[in-house]
Amino acid sequence: MSFSVFNRESPLARRIIVLTILFSAFISLITTGFQLYRVYIDDMSEVESAFKQIKSSYLGSIRNSLWSYDIEQLQEVMDGISHLQEVEYVEVYDDSNRVISAGNLGDGSHITSEEDILYEYNQKTMSVGKFKIYSGLSRIYKKLWIEGWYILLANMIKTFFVALFMLFLFYKYISRHLYDMSNFAKNITIDNLQEKMHLKRINNESDELDDVVNAINLMCSNLDKSLKKRKQIEIKLKINETNLLNAQSMAHLGSWEYDVHTRSLSWSDEVYNIFGVEKGKVVNYSSFLEYVHPDDRASVDSAYIKSLEDKKDGYVIEHRIIQASSGKIRYVIEKCSHIKDDMGNVISSLGMVHDITELKLSALKIQEQSVELQQILDSMLDAVITFDGSGAITSCNESAVEIFGRQRENILSLNIDELIPEKQVDLNIPDLIKSIGSDDVAGINNHDFIAMRQNNKEFPIQLSLAELPRLDNINRLFVVTCHDTEIELMQKKQLQRSQKMDALGKLTGGVAHDYNNMLGVILGYAELLKEALSDQPKLYEYVEQIDYAGKRGANLTKKLLTFSRHEPTALDKLDINELLTNQYDMLQKLLTVRIKLRFELEEGLWPVLLDNSELEDVVLNMCINSMHAMSNKASGSELVISTRNVHSNHLDDQIPGLKAGDYIELSIVDNGTGMEDILKERIFEPFFSTKGDKGTGLGLSQVYGFVKRSNGVIKVDSKIGEGTKFLLYFPRYSGLNLEQTAPLSEDDVDVKGNETILVVDDEPSLMMLTTERLKGQGYKVLCAENGKQALAVLELEHVDLILSDVIMPEMNGNELATIVQEKYPDIKIQMASGYTNDKLNNLSDESLRQNLLHKPYESNKLFHNLRVLLSQ
Repeated sequence: MSFSVFNRESPLARRIIVLTILFSAFISLITTGFQLYRVYIDDMSEVESAFKQIKSSYLGSIRNSLWSYDIEQLQEVMDGISHLQEVEYVEVYDDSNRVISAGNLGDGSHITSEEDILYEYNQKTMSVGKFKIYSGLSRIYKKLWIEGWYILLANMIKTFFVALFMLFLFYKYISRHLYDMSNFAKNITIDNLQEKMHLKRINNESDELDDVVNAINLMCSNLDKSLKKRKQIEIKLKINETNLLNAQSMAHLGSWEYDVHTRSLSWSDEVYNIFGVEKGKVVNYSSFLEYVHPDDRASVDSAYIKSLEDKKDGYVIEHRIIQASSGKIRYVIEKCSHIKDDMGNVISSLGMVHDITELKLSALKIQEQSVELQQILDSMLDAVITFDGSGAITSCNESAVEIFGRQRENILSLNIDELIPEKQVDLNIPDLIKSIGSDDVAGINNHDFIAMRQNNKEFPIQLSLAELPRLDNINRLFVVTCHDTEIELMQKKQLQRSQKMDALGKLTGGVAHDYNNMLGVILGYAELLKEALSDQPKLYEYVEQIDYAGKRGANLTKKLLTFSRHEPTALDKLDINELLTNQYDMLQKLLTVRIKLRFELEEGLWPVLLDNSELEDVVLNMCINSMHAMSNKASGSELVISTRNVHSNHLDDQIPGLKAGDYIELSIVDNGTGMEDILKERIFEPFFSTKGDKGTGLGLSQVYGFVKRSNGVIKVDSKIGEGTKFLLYFPRYSGLNLEQTAPLSEDDVDVKGNETILVVDDEPSLMMLTTERLKGQGYKVLCAENGKQALAVLELEHVDLILSDVIMPEMNGNELATIVQEKYPDIKIQMASGYTNDKLNNLSDESLRQNLLHKPYESNKLFHNLRVLLSQ
């Protein structure tokens, strides 16, 4: 047996041995005491037994000796008792308390036994004394002491051998294995974790130590696996850390940590890169704020401090920084999260810093492009609307707001079907979307639809539809452009009407030219006849009728020429309010008391440049038309004439043909019978009348021609049973008053003369008539049928004045006048025409156009103009 358990490396064994010995000693003491107690009890029992035997053996002799008072015998008995082993001292008391004793009563504790001495005499029991025995305990104690040492020594020897045996068992079954396990554990390293531990067993026995060994082996195996797994995790963590650093660098995303108590701030590498600070440089909260843009520094500091004071979980803030290395401004988003203790106090802060400079600049660029794109879309005249597959509108341009008469927010809250209802019979929006879904159809162009404004008013549009590229495979997005064709249709009708009126104007102008020539001949000869028949009243009366009929025809042709825009007018700066005020009494008398006339004239009305007399005729004609329209009303007839200044950039959208600018609006409204749409289309045609034989059909055509010549626009609205509203727009005039020179009165001029006049006219009868008239005034007259003949005459004859028609074959009067002014500048020229066109506007001398004689003209007018020219 090896006693290696006693060496210094086996403290457990030593402690077990010591504890075993101490425990054994303690047990030995307990067992020894128990045994001594048993011995003590036995000895005491022996003393009591001896006391009983003495009493039974000697008490009769003592009683007899004491009754007979035989002191010697009593003494001998007492001495014999005292020599007994258990008795140390004995004594007897008689009834007189005399004591007879034997033995030696020593010091110490004693055991006593006292007995009354009874004697029976005459059948009476009497007490003759007391018998008392003393036994010393010292003898018993001495015996116990000796026996105690023997018992204790025996127990200690037994305990020693038991402990020695236990020590052997501990070593064999525990200590040596523990020692092996200790050495195995001491030699465990990361490299030998795969080695297995085995206990040295003589037999294939197993116990708890084998479980411990198995647990150690399993622990080593698990530890080996854990270390390998940890090594793999460390490799992955290192890779992930590298990837994280790369990702942070690529995403410009860094992290930071701030300890509130120590006020220490730590940055990741990317934060250093973002702030342009050298890596590893010690930073704190104050230095961090120094890198923040001065304009953002207070808000950043306030955001962090306030989050601490309010005990918030964190905050997010966008701000600017100034890079330390480059001095450039960078945009960052900072997100902070607080870590709190059990009391809710912030102990540290974790945050992320994301450099969004490129994103910010890209967003600004995209925003600028978006604004530019929206401006481009808003500048388009057509409405542009986008909507998804369900029809929900996602965007629109400014034209959509104007065309549909809705606010942008209202349009964005609608479905496309609400703007373009499914009222089309042949085709609708869902059908168009389905057709676009096919592979061979990319879009739909220029389909006519009916749209709906906010006031539920329908209007025509021309629609084009296309599908935008999909952002995903689920949602579809469409764009539709809507061209408002309402104005175009109105302009088309206006153009058709204008073309129709122009055609009629050319027709009436051509007719008026020939008609005026004929009227000129009729009126001229009628005038000659009146002079010749002045002394024949009957014939003179006939000639007057001819003259009256001819003048009526001349007035009719004048109206035709005015309608066809070939009759020049005298323009002047006018105040329409003043003109209407001056006409009020005359118009009220015309309308009679049956019709109430009301003026609504805006103060400060802008001036216009118009012909005063023509405007008076226009107002008069329109009032007459309104009066006829209200002729069937029993009561309540009212005519309202109003004026107002109009300034808008969008008038052309409402009134076709009227450009944006400043205008004066003249409104004439009646509450008469109204008109149907068919009648409204024809009311401005010449000779068209709803009055039958009572009307000439030239009243409104004159109004139309006047407004057109004045660069204005006329619009009419009428409903059956409600009345008619005429709106006349005249451009504002900003110039000065036109200077007018009062012409000389015909009575103040001597029309006779002796100059030579060349008459040029392609109408022979009119030329002959003019020749006769001029000769009658003393003039020398030469004739030519066209311009070429006139030039030939000028080469041969001296001429003071040329009286020429404007419209002639081969060479017209305009061309003739130009040549004469160049070759013969001293010759005066008087132009005359029953019809004028744009050729008159090309005359080199404005006075020719201003002094034009309109056929048919009266003789006095002719003589007056010629005399004035010749006198210049």
